[in-house]
Amino acid sequence: EPVQLTASLHDARVSSETVCVDIAQFPGAKEGDVAELEVPNSKKKLLFTVKPFNDELSRRSKTTQLSLISGPLQHMLSLSTRQQVTVTLRDTVAVEADLVELMIRDVHMSRGDMWVLSSTLVGSCVYANQKVTFVESIRANVSAIYRMGKKVFSAYISENTKFVFRSESARLVFLIQITEEMYHFQEDGEIMFHKIVNSLFPTIFKRWRDEGTHHLITIVFAANLDYSENSWTELKEGQRPTNTRDFYRVVVDQVNIVHWNEIMISLRYEFVNFRKDIMRHQLKTGEKPSHRFLPTIKSDILNTINLSTTLVVDRFSDPDLRHTTTHFIVISAGNGLFDVQYDDLLDTGKRLLNSELSVDIICLAQPPLHVSPLFRYRDRIGALHHCVPGWIDASYWSEEHSRQLQWHPRCKIYELQMMGVMENELSAVSVEQLNLDPLSSVSEMMDDYDKGVFSADVSREAHKQLLFSAVTPHRPTKKKSSLLWKVSTNSPVAEADVTTTEPVFTLPESAISSLRQLSSTSNDRSFISRKSSDAQSTTSSTSTGVVSRPTVSRAKTSRLLASTTPTQREKITSVDSLKSVMWTEIDNPSKQLSKDQLKSLSVGKWQDVFPKLVKRRSIKWRSLSSPSELPITTPLFPTLDDFETNFSFQTHNVSLSAEHERYMTMSDLMREMIYLRLMLGFQVCYGHNVEKVESKTQTEGSSSTLLKYIEPGQNIVGSKIVMSMDEEIHRISCDYDGYITVQRYTRKHLEDFFINGFNRVMIKTRYQNNFHPYDPDPMVVKPRTFKWNLFDQRLAGFEEDEEAGRFKKCLNRIKFVLLPADLPKSTYLTSNDKQDQLTPEETRVEGLRRLITALHRGTFSPDGRSKKSRKEEIFPEINFYTGDLITFLSEQGDEETVKLGGRDTTTNNEITKNITLDDLSKILQGPSGVKLIDRKWHWKVHKKCFRGVELVNWLLDNFDDITTRDEAVAYGNELMQEGLFVHVENRHKFLDGHYFYRISYESKGPDEGEVNPSNSSLDSKRTPTIHPEATREGTDSPSKKKKKRFVLSRSLKYDLDPSRISYRREVMTVHYDTVHNPNHCFHIRLEWLTTTPKLIEDTVNGWLRMCERYGLKLVETPWGELRELPHINPFHSFVEIRLAINPWEDPEFADLEILKKQKFYYHIYLLEHSGFLMDNRASMFFINEDDTLEVLYSWGKPVFKYAQYIHKTGAYMAEIRDDGDLVLAPNNTHIARVNVGNVSSQQQPPNFVLDSQKIMLAFRATCFDAKQLRKIFLKAKLNW
Repeated sequence: EPVQLTASLHDARVSSETVCVDIAQFPGAKEGDVAELEVPNSKKKLLFTVKPFNDELSRRSKTTQLSLISGPLQHMLSLSTRQQVTVTLRDTVAVEADLVELMIRDVHMSRGDMWVLSSTLVGSCVYANQKVTFVESIRANVSAIYRMGKKVFSAYISENTKFVFRSESARLVFLIQITEEMYHFQEDGEIMFHKIVNSLFPTIFKRWRDEGTHHLITIVFAANLDYSENSWTELKEGQRPTNTRDFYRVVVDQVNIVHWNEIMISLRYEFVNFRKDIMRHQLKTGEKPSHRFLPTIKSDILNTINLSTTLVVDRFSDPDLRHTTTHFIVISAGNGLFDVQYDDLLDTGKRLLNSELSVDIICLAQPPLHVSPLFRYRDRIGALHHCVPGWIDASYWSEEHSRQLQWHPRCKIYELQMMGVMENELSAVSVEQLNLDPLSSVSEMMDDYDKGVFSADVSREAHKQLLFSAVTPHRPTKKKSSLLWKVSTNSPVAEADVTTTEPVFTLPESAISSLRQLSSTSNDRSFISRKSSDAQSTTSSTSTGVVSRPTVSRAKTSRLLASTTPTQREKITSVDSLKSVMWTEIDNPSKQLSKDQLKSLSVGKWQDVFPKLVKRRSIKWRSLSSPSELPITTPLFPTLDDFETNFSFQTHNVSLSAEHERYMTMSDLMREMIYLRLMLGFQVCYGHNVEKVESKTQTEGSSSTLLKYIEPGQNIVGSKIVMSMDEEIHRISCDYDGYITVQRYTRKHLEDFFINGFNRVMIKTRYQNNFHPYDPDPMVVKPRTFKWNLFDQRLAGFEEDEEAGRFKKCLNRIKFVLLPADLPKSTYLTSNDKQDQLTPEETRVEGLRRLITALHRGTFSPDGRSKKSRKEEIFPEINFYTGDLITFLSEQGDEETVKLGGRDTTTNNEITKNITLDDLSKILQGPSGVKLIDRKWHWKVHKKCFRGVELVNWLLDNFDDITTRDEAVAYGNELMQEGLFVHVENRHKFLDGHYFYRISYESKGPDEGEVNPSNSSLDSKRTPTIHPEATREGTDSPSKKKKKRFVLSRSLKYDLDPSRISYRREVMTVHYDTVHNPNHCFHIRLEWLTTTPKLIEDTVNGWLRMCERYGLKLVETPWGELRELPHINPFHSFVEIRLAINPWEDPEFADLEILKKQKFYYHIYLLEHSGFLMDNRASMFFINEDDTLEVLYSWGKPVFKYAQYIHKTGAYMAEIRDDGDLVLAPNNTHIARVNVGNVSSQQQPPNFVLDSQKIMLAFRATCFDAKQLRKIFLKAKLNW
C-alpha cells in the first residue's frame, strides 16, 4: 500500500545515496527493496533502492521520514523540503529496464571498463540524466532508459538489462562515394554533391554543436573507375566490373570541428578538382583518360569499407586516450542497393566480425520500396542472391522540408531529363514504344504489373515476359524487372520517419485499385502513412552501424539453417556461420516483408544495442551524433548440435605468481582475463543456447553458475563465464583447487576469407600532389591472431624472457616527448626556502630531474608501502651531454674496467656531520668518494669536477644523520660556505641537480686521500649513469674486439592509483631516457595491458602541468617510425618535399669534408633552423667504424631506418630520406589533444587552436624558395 512520508534534502557529503528512508516509518520495507517515489503535481516517478538513514541523517531529520539528495534530481521532481510524497514498494520484475544508454565524453573508455561499470549498476535503480561516476574519474550520463518500447524516467537494473555506451567524442570517418550520380542535377537544378555541403554536413555539425560533442573526423572521397572495354550496362544484376581501380582523396584528416567553415571550402574545392586530378594521374601514367565513374549500384562499397578498417587493425599501438569508438559513415548518392562480389562480401563480413567497428550509410536518394540496404551478388555457380547486411545501418537524407508541396518523381532516367539541356546525350538514349494490348486499358495493365511484382503467387520472370513480349517480339529482351532503375530519391525528414522495419510504399494513381485491395488485407501487408509513421516514432536508438530492423536471435537463424537438409545439420562451415550472423538472404526484395520475416533479419553481434519495440527514424541521428560501442553482451551462440559437431577444443590453466598473490585474488585474475578479452572484441554470451550447451556438455553440470557480470569482491569460485568473438568461444571458470581454467573452442571448418583487394587502390592524402598505390602492412591484409595462453600467464605475473620481445607488440603503447618551450615569467628553483635564478637551459634540465624524481616516487609497491627509506631517496639520474652522442658514448670507459653496477661509493666508516672539513675533503677525493672527472658542456671542459646530484646521493649513502635530500642540500650549502667546494663558474649555490662543482679546499695532512692519476684518467672516460656491458662475438677469435653495450633508457613499474580509488591495482610500465641532450627530444614511453586508460590520461595531465612550470612541453607522438604510418593508416596525411637546392650536387655547398663527416649536415641544419628537434636517430647512426658499440633501450632494440625530427610546437614530424628528400606528417595525436573544442561559427578560430597547416606551409615555402634556402645553407657552411 502507498505510504505518505515527509521528505527532506541532504547533501552528498552527508550521504551518497540517492534516497534514504526511515525504515521504521515504511511498513513492510527492508533494506535493498525497490520502491517508487511520487511527488504531487509531478509526472515523473523515481524508483530507488531502500537505504536506511545513517547516524547523521537520523540526527538531522527528526521530523522527516525520507531524504532525497539535493541537486538536479530535486529540480527534476519539483520537490521542496518537508513536502509530502507517496512511496510504494514495487516488484523488481515489473519495473526492470530493458535497455539503458550511457553517454561518455572526452575519455577513452575500454569495453572492459564498460563491463565493470555495468556490473556495479546491476541491482540498483537509475534515472534519466543521472551522473554515474566510475573510479572517481570516469563520468557517464544516463541519457535514456527503455522499458517495453517506451522511454521511462526511472527503472531498476537487473542482469537482463542491456547496457549501451555512446560516445560524444568518437573518431568518425566520412567516406563520400564519388559516383556518376554525384554530378547529376536534381529537379531543383542543384548538383547532388551540393546537398552534402549545403545541407547535410551543416545540419550534422549544428547538431554536434548543440549537443556539445567533441568528435575527431576524417573525410575521404572514394571513387571507383571502370577500366573495362565494355559498358557496365551490359552486366547482369549482381555483377560488378572486374577491371576497376579505386581512387581515394583525403580531404580532412583526424581533425576536431573547431572551425568548420574551412572544411566546407575544402570539400567544394576538392570535389571540383577530383575528376581533374584523376585524369592528370591517368595521363601521367600513360592511361587513357576516358574511364568513367561507375554508378552507385556498381560501385565497390565493400573495398572502401575494407580499406577503412585498416585504421583500427592495430589494437595496441598508439591508443587514443580521449576518444572512444570508431565509426564509419558512407555517404552515397544511391538508395541503398549495391551489386557486390561474393568473395568481397565474405571478406568484409569477416573483417567486421573481428572488430568493434560500426558502419552507417547515408543515402541522398529517396527511400526505395524494398528493404534496405540491399546487396545483390552471384555465388560461385552464378545464382543471383539478395541479402540484407546486418552490419550496416541506412539513413535517408532530404532537404525537402522547404518545398513540401512540390511533386518529385520516384523513378527518374537522367538522360531523359537532360535531353533539353545536353544535346550531345540525345543520340545515346532510345526509348522503345510500349505496345498496349487493345483488350486492356493502361490502368489494368499497370495494376497487373504491380500485382506481379508485389505478389508471391506470380513469378517475376513469367510476369516480365508477359509485360515485355509485346515490346520486342523479334528478340528476347535483356531488360528485367530490376531494382537498378527503380531506385528512389529521398523522403522528407520533417514529414516521414521511413523505416525499413515497415517500408513505406507510395504507389502512383494508376495503381489505386491495388492500393484499395492491399488496404483490405491482413495487417502484415498494411502500409504506413507518412504522418502516422512520424507520430508513432520515438527517439531513435540506433547503434553505430546496424541495419534498421528489429533484433533476431542467432539461434533462430541457425535453426532455420539447420532445418534444410541433414547434411547441413551435421556440418556447419564458416561460410554458413558467417552468413547467418552477418546478413540475411531475401528471396524477393520487391515483396513487402511480414512482421515475422522482419524479426528474423539478423543484426549480428549488435543485437543488444536496440531497445524492444522502438521504431526507427529515416535519419539515425542517434548514431550520427553519438555512436555506440559494440555491446558487451550478445545472445549469439551456436546450437547444441552445431557446438558438439563442428568445434575443436583446447584448454590451459592459469594460477597467480607468488608476487601477484601479494595483491591479487583468483577473482581479480578472472576479472582481468575477462577484461582483456572484452577489450579485444569479445562479448559475454547469454541466452537459451548457452545454457543448453552448458548443461549438456560440461561435467560439473548446472548452468546456474553462469556469470554475466562480476561485482568487485564477489566470490567466483565454481562460477564460469562464456565469451565469443567470430568463430572462437572461450569458457573461463574458477575451479575449487585454485586454478582458472580456460576452454577454447574453435570452429573446425575454418576458411580463409581474407583477400588482398588493396592492389588496385590509389590514394592521394591531404597534402600530396599525386596519387600513390597503397602498400598495406601484412597485418592489414590478414589480422593477426593472439596467443591467449601467453596473455593469461602475463596477467597472472609470469613473463617468459624468450617471449618478452614478441609480446611487446601485444601491449598498449604510447610515446611522449618533452620539447623545450617558453619559460613562464616566474620560474625559479626553490631549495631550502631560498630562490636561485637559473638559465632557461638549467631550468629545463631541472624540470626533467623533477619529472624523473616523481616517476620513481610513484614506483609500484606490491605491499602497498608509501613510506620511502633513505636508500630509496637515491634515484637514478639522467646523464646530460652536449655534442655528438657517439663521441660521448665512446668516451665512457673501457668494458674491461667498468662494472655493470658502477663503483661502490659506500664507505666503511660511520660518518656524521661532526666530521672535520679536512677529513671530509680527503674522503671525497678518495676511492670511495664522489667522481672527480673532466666534464664537457657546450664545447667547454671543466677539469676534475663533480655534479651536485652525485654529492647529494653520496651524503645520503654515507651520513647516518642525513635522511632526506633536502637535508643533504642544506648540509652541502654549509660545506660550500666553509670553502670545501665551489661552483665551476661561481654562479650557483649548492643545488641538487646537474650542476658542476670543484673541490677548492686544500688538505693539510698527508696526501693519502688524493686521487691516483691513473684512476683520474680512467674516471674521466666514464659517467656514473651509463654502464657499458661487455659482450664478445666469437670468443674463439681473439682478433675480434669486444663490444660496449649501452642501454640508454630505464624502465619502472608506475602506480597509477596510490589513493586506491580503483577496484584493482593500476600499474603501467614507464620507459625514460637516461642519456639526454637538452637540444633534442626527451622520450617517455608507456606500456600497459589492462590498466584503466582514464587513470593514465589523468597521470599524463599531471606530468604535463608540472613540465610546463619548467619550460617543457609534453607531446604525444606515434610509437613507431614515421615511414610505417602509411602502411597501417592509408589516410594519414604526408607532405613530400624536394629541396630547391640539392646541397650534394650544388658546387657551392658540396664540400667533401663536410659531407664525408655528416652526409645530411645541411638537411639537419635546415630542420633545426626551422624549429625541429631530433626525435629518433636512424639505426645506422649507432654503427661506428670499428663496430664496437651496441645501443639498446629498455623497450627494445632501435630499428629506425630514417632520422626523425619533431617541430617545437609538436604539430609536425619530419623524416630525412636516403635520397635527401624530406617527408613531413602532422602529429595528429597531439593536435587532437590540443584542439579540443566545439563547432564554431567564427570567422577566425579560437586562440587555443594549434594551426598545424600554417607551420607546414611556412616550412614548405622555405624549402621551395632557392634564394632563402641558399642563405640558410651558407650560414650552415659558415657554422661548420
